[in-house]
Amino acid sequence: MNPIFIAHLVADFLFQPTWLVKWKKRSSKGIIVHASIHAAILAVLVIPQTFLAAAIILIIALTHGIIDHIKISLPKKSFEPAFLFDQVIHAAILLFAMRFLPFNQNFWNSENGVLLAALLVFFSFGIGLWNLIHIKNYPVQTIQQKTVRISTIILVFLLYGGATILAAKS
Repeated sequence: MNPIFIAHLVADFLFQPTWLVKWKKRSSKGIIVHASIHAAILAVLVIPQTFLAAAIILIIALTHGIIDHIKISLPKKSFEPAFLFDQVIHAAILLFAMRFLPFNQNFWNSENGVLLAALLVFFSFGIGLWNLIHIKNYPVQTIQQKTVRISTIILVFLLYGGATILAAKS
C-alpha cells in the first residue's frame, strides 16, 4: 500500500480524537494542529529525501487544513455527505501529489512494510469507525442511520484502497 494514503488514514482517523475534532470547530488553531499531524505522519512514513518532497508534504498539509476549514464552515444537515465529499477531495489531492512524492517502495513492498501498512489501516479503520459512529453532534439512533454511517466509513476506506491500486498501476 502507498504510504501517502496510509498517512492520511492514520492522521484523519487514528490520530484525530474527539477533542481535536471539537477544537477544529472552535478555533483555526485546531485545524493547524490537525494539518501539522498530517505533515508529521506523512514525513515519518515517506521520509522525504529532497526539498521538493518536503515542500509537497507541506502543500498536502496546507490543502488539508483549507479543505477542513471549508467543510467546518459550511452548514450541513447530516454528517455523511460532508464527510464523504471531504474525503474524496483529500484523496484526489493525494492522487495528484503522489506522482511527485517518492517513497521507499522496497520497504513498503516488503513483508515488514505490508505488515506495518495492514496494522495502521486496521487500527485507523477501527478507531475511525468507533469515533464516527459515536459523534455527539450527529447521533445515530436507528439501525438504518447506523447502517448508513458504517457504509459511508467503509466506502471511504474502499476509496483509499482504490486510490492505492490506481497509484500502483500508474
